[in-house]
Amino acid sequence: MNTVLIKRRLGWYGLAWLGAFMLALLVALAGVFLFGADVIDMADMLIPVGLGILSLALVGVVGRDLFLGETIGTKVAVVLLAVLLFLPLLWSPVSAMVAAAWIADRSIEYSAAYAQFRITISQLLYPMIEAVSSGAAFELAWQAFQFVASAVGFLSSLFQVIAFLRRLFAARSVDAFVEEMTAPPEDSGLAPPT
Repeated sequence: MNTVLIKRRLGWYGLAWLGAFMLALLVALAGVFLFGADVIDMADMLIPVGLGILSLALVGVVGRDLFLGETIGTKVAVVLLAVLLFLPLLWSPVSAMVAAAWIADRSIEYSAAYAQFRITISQLLYPMIEAVSSGAAFELAWQAFQFVASAVGFLSSLFQVIAFLRRLFAARSVDAFVEEMTAPPEDSGLAPPT
């Protein structure tokens, strides 16, 4: 199993989560405070765009990894990680809109895109919750999902930033740093860039 590739994909996940969160939050706040847009309108526009881009990026990266010539174990691990981290990844632009609505002192529940996201996640989670408990536990499960998705995204982003800073401060030169950051995984079979 290619652990270097798996660690790199986890790092990419952290960067994608943090990048989607920060970009969506900054665009929403810029729209609200610089152009006078309503934060709910911004959420209705940015949530579907963010979800679409993240979904396509995840499918593209996993699809690429499946054709890299890696072992079956590595491919299965990459697919399992993508499945497990898919919903927390999608939570990043949604949580950015929740934060933007909080900063703008508006209720995010007025956003149709947020409501549709919540309904869709509810339809996915409800059968699992119903199998183990009553329907009264659903609100608790929704809050647990929000907390876990935010914590997973934040921690993976934090670890990625720490690793990036460690490499940056340990580099002997700018060229050595750029070469290390752009080198392909050791076991991927790809030649280093020339």
